[in-house]
Amino acid sequence: MGMLILGFQFTLTILICFVYLRLSSIFSVAHKWFSGLEFFIPPEEKELVKLDHSTVLKRRGKRGGDVYVPKKNEVELQVAIIDDTSLFKHLFFEEFDYLTLTLICVLANFALTEVQSCLGEPNNASVVTWMLLFAVGYCLKVMFNVIVKLPLQRYELNLTFFVSVASLVFCWMAIDLSGILLDFEIVEGFQGSLVRINELLDTTGWGFKVDLPLPVFKGFLAGIGALIVYVFFFPAFRLARSFSEIRKYPPDTYVSVPLNTFAFFWPVAVALLWFLPIKGLFVDSPDSAFASFGVSQTAYDAARFWSLALLALMRLGLLRPSLQAFLATAIGWAELLLSNTKSAERGKNIKYKTMGIYSYLCVAGVQILAPSTMLFSLAFMMKQSGASNYCLFTLAESAASVKSSMPQTPLYASLAVFTPVFYRAIFSFFAWWTTIAWFAVSIVALFLERNNAIYTAVGGPTTKVKESSAAATASASA
Repeated sequence: MGMLILGFQFTLTILICFVYLRLSSIFSVAHKWFSGLEFFIPPEEKELVKLDHSTVLKRRGKRGGDVYVPKKNEVELQVAIIDDTSLFKHLFFEEFDYLTLTLICVLANFALTEVQSCLGEPNNASVVTWMLLFAVGYCLKVMFNVIVKLPLQRYELNLTFFVSVASLVFCWMAIDLSGILLDFEIVEGFQGSLVRINELLDTTGWGFKVDLPLPVFKGFLAGIGALIVYVFFFPAFRLARSFSEIRKYPPDTYVSVPLNTFAFFWPVAVALLWFLPIKGLFVDSPDSAFASFGVSQTAYDAARFWSLALLALMRLGLLRPSLQAFLATAIGWAELLLSNTKSAERGKNIKYKTMGIYSYLCVAGVQILAPSTMLFSLAFMMKQSGASNYCLFTLAESAASVKSSMPQTPLYASLAVFTPVFYRAIFSFFAWWTTIAWFAVSIVALFLERNNAIYTAVGGPTTKVKESSAAATASASA
């Protein structure tokens, strides 16, 4: 039965990819993320000429500087609906399309493996894990391409590098705290896998052993953690901008604003689930001096998975409201350029900026879709390859379950190198670290939004610029 489901997984994945690519010119799920969104068209040529040649008032500001304010401090932006798929020849739309396909394949395989677990069959986790590793790698590649291809300023790259180096130190500290404060069995998994590798070398008769120091392994994991922070830097800034934009330009659906606030701070609750004192409140432990709620380890692992999955699903649910709020920033940019531009190029600047926001739409979508897909894939790997074979809906372990959730074929059993503890520690740690990194950098972005213009890679005027422009306009018209 297990091999039958495995073959069906292969067939279904290939069929999904084939049908999606063949029908992409006629019907594309990626287009549905954008279909129906409202975007703003820049003013007509006669309006632009009128803006460029309008009389400007010159007033003395509070600090002695000159403030230029047009007599007619308004501009009309026409609204249109995105419904033509031929318009999507934008930067990074192809990557967005493939990310959508990757997400569909991951969700389909997740549904199949859950059916397999609930039927009591052993999981073919090795095959699914390779597919999930490909999904994670592709998400990292797309987010790295955003950094490489966009015209970033030098100070933005320097800040990205500084945050990545600082995250290397924090990631190493988190690894050192595993088993003490954090529930990651990294040391045990590493030592068990090292013993297993040396046993395999002894059976082959090669005559040497692997003696990898533990600090080297920790440094390798910390380097991967720093790489995750590096590629998540501008998606985290995009998340901070989306958090502010949805509050400033709320969509028609009333649930978007409270869901936006809840999803932004939900990673705090997710991260706390891996702290040993929090776990001790729910799961029975012989070392704990306090009585717990008597939750089983399987139920607690399921709660961890669903907390990560809920975070990813909320981010995906907020994708369309975030894109609509991003398109609505054209109004703020028009007001900003109209009231704060000293030259006679106001109309042309408004036109270029409005068109730039529309052409940047797919980049903003990629910066939300890629981290969400990667986070769900890591959570799936954590459940599939690191934990025992249990059904997430019944929380009952199958009779065919073994401590290793890998397929117990003779060939695989002879070649298995890494232990289940190793898989559970690694995948759990990186799922937790990705959640922490995404949230922590977003908090930093909210602070920098009011102090620095650092949004070349995410678009949108900073709060400081908008507030100073509004204050200057108010003082000049007083």
